[in-house]
Amino acid sequence: MRSPYINGVILADEGSLGKTYEALLIATQRWYEGKTRQLLVLPTNLVKQWIGKIETGFPVPYTLIDTEESFLKFTDEDNRNPFKQDGIVITTYDFAVERADYIQTIKWDLAIFDEASCLNKSHTGDNKTANILKQATEGAFRLLLTPTPITMSIMDIYGLLHFIDEAILPDEKEFYERYFRKPENYSELSGWVSKYCLRTLKSQVT
Repeated sequence: MRSPYINGVILADEGSLGKTYEALLIATQRWYEGKTRQLLVLPTNLVKQWIGKIETGFPVPYTLIDTEESFLKFTDEDNRNPFKQDGIVITTYDFAVERADYIQTIKWDLAIFDEASCLNKSHTGDNKTANILKQATEGAFRLLLTPTPITMSIMDIYGLLHFIDEAILPDEKEFYERYFRKPENYSELSGWVSKYCLRTLKSQVT
């Protein structure tokens, strides 16, 4: 994360190994470095869980903006952008897409996406959520959290890397032909992807 040449990483530890805590450690460190524009995008069912962990373990301010009511609460007569807060702005995927025009006007220092496997088709152009959020967080360091960086195909990891920074990728067709069902090339692929994707297994922890 210290490298000026890397625009994001995928944290892909297996489930229940503490990706939330790791992400919040990063957010806290960045906060104390003065990088206070932070966005956290979550599935709706995980909002309460994340807020609970912030409140019990991390001294970082946060603002929840995930409904029209909470959005209007932070809008004043000067039409201030409600997402412009010092601290972590928590929102959901659906609401972030709905209000992406506001998100896009802010220069984010850090953008965290939990359950990021929903973004893995960003390279196809068919994933509306991925396309909108990629554009809205342009320039931010993107931290993607997912226990399943590959679900259906080797192209899933390609899509996640594309969401972070498409400039680091080879041509899509070239990638597919070299790695799809080509186990003899997996070692090469692992060496390359490991620059951007960090994964710890439960067996390693044990």
